[in-house]
Amino acid sequence: MSGDRRDTLRWVAQPMLLLALVCASPFLAFYSGNMHEGLGFMDLGVYWLGLVGTAWAIYWVAFGLMAWIAPVRSFRLSAIWATALILFLAYRSVAAFFLGLGWSDEGQLAGWFALVGAGVLLAAVFGGRPAFHQFLLLFAALALLPSLWRIASWWQALPDQGPGLPLAQAYPLAGNDIWSGQAVRTPNIYWIVSDSYPNAEQLLAHYGLDNETFLRDLESRGFYVARDAHSNFSNTRLSVPTMLNMEYTFETGEEYAVRIGDGWAPKPGRTNSGTVAAIAGDNRSVAFIKQLGYSYVHFEGRSFALIRCRGYEDVCIASQSAGFSELELSLLELVPYDLVLQYGLGLPKGTTPARTRAASGTGIPELADAILALEVEGPLFLYAHLSSPHPPFLADENCKVGALPASRKSLGRNVRCVNRQLLALVDRLQASDPDAILILSADHGPRMTIKPGTPLFLWGPLQVREALGILNAFRLPEDCRRGLSPSLTPVNTMRIVFACLGGHAPRLLAPKHFVVRGGPPDGGKIRRVTIR
Repeated sequence: MSGDRRDTLRWVAQPMLLLALVCASPFLAFYSGNMHEGLGFMDLGVYWLGLVGTAWAIYWVAFGLMAWIAPVRSFRLSAIWATALILFLAYRSVAAFFLGLGWSDEGQLAGWFALVGAGVLLAAVFGGRPAFHQFLLLFAALALLPSLWRIASWWQALPDQGPGLPLAQAYPLAGNDIWSGQAVRTPNIYWIVSDSYPNAEQLLAHYGLDNETFLRDLESRGFYVARDAHSNFSNTRLSVPTMLNMEYTFETGEEYAVRIGDGWAPKPGRTNSGTVAAIAGDNRSVAFIKQLGYSYVHFEGRSFALIRCRGYEDVCIASQSAGFSELELSLLELVPYDLVLQYGLGLPKGTTPARTRAASGTGIPELADAILALEVEGPLFLYAHLSSPHPPFLADENCKVGALPASRKSLGRNVRCVNRQLLALVDRLQASDPDAILILSADHGPRMTIKPGTPLFLWGPLQVREALGILNAFRLPEDCRRGLSPSLTPVNTMRIVFACLGGHAPRLLAPKHFVVRGGPPDGGKIRRVTIR
């Protein structure tokens, strides 16, 4: 290869490599701090590739313009652009440094702009020199090392997530202790979980809503309502695996997570591939259902990364929603989006990006449309985890879409809309599939009476009941109502359903209730409580 061709290749390849490394740094740092969330490469890789592609495109557009206006060496332009990107992506760290010095918001912004100006000027003066460009390459590569070191060291500390056996092997029908394993009926099963939906007592006591009319409407449609139902765990990560595995994921005295860096890495408990996988379909309920010839349909809401489809389902119903997901909002925290919104778009100070939401504000009508449009051969089991009435509250009592204040009153207003839409969903399902088994429930209570940071041992009876009190309602054939009771807990929900399929009495577990925390002062801890 001639010297001219080598120089040309170097002038093209080095700027591209430099920009790719600069863009990789924040994503690698984010991954190293969130390994415990079960993130895969493409969960972040798609955003990294998008940022790299954008950085490259801007570079080449600027290169074309500058080359047309005046001769420019690629090293100088890429050095300027890379330096600006480094400081752009470091905005939060720079602001935190100045905040530690006692600077005001305006001072932090001015200090950051001063650094950007000084860095760009330095790159403009020295950027044309190959040595300066090589220094930037070395700096960008070395900036990755702390994150790589954390990943390498923390990877060894991450708890094993279970044997990961094939579902039929992990949860065989033959000889199981939950039901006969022989189905005498195979109706479609729809389980709709409305995140944080309280029971009637808690709605009235803390949120000012008398929910009796809605419960009577359910009963008039053939539902049994467990009016004193309480979840087994006070958070989704442990409650849902317990519901779907039909056994307690953790017991008294166990820790469900270990501290890894800035987060809490979950232990698998009594699951096959960990609690995250159990929520997505690697669980006993789905294993049994599939062995009976059912198709598993999983509805993912984009609001929460925890409930997205992960490949265990036969059919994934993707939420039709606009806005930024939970993961995307976390990634946006890495860049100064507030400057773009405030100074670029002229929006008021404090404006935040719009969280993802369905057109309805709850996702319930969209779910109903998707269910009725399903084309699945044979019976199906659908698990749908809705992000309402969990905050943020995006629909008022009239189902008018718009953000409501984060308050107890707003939850009550949102529940009124959820009630109306759930009844409409039930009516559509009963009309199209009258023999189906329908379950409406929640995974835990809202926990809005508990001040953040309150240690578990300080949760009193009122806080415990509010954290665990849930909606729990069943529409089952008349001969399948054995085992139903006002205080039925979710660990027994699918035990009753499978007993119905098998045509025998359910084999229920004694009710147990636990409160947990995912952060300080007692993250990873479990406390068994009594409902009184």
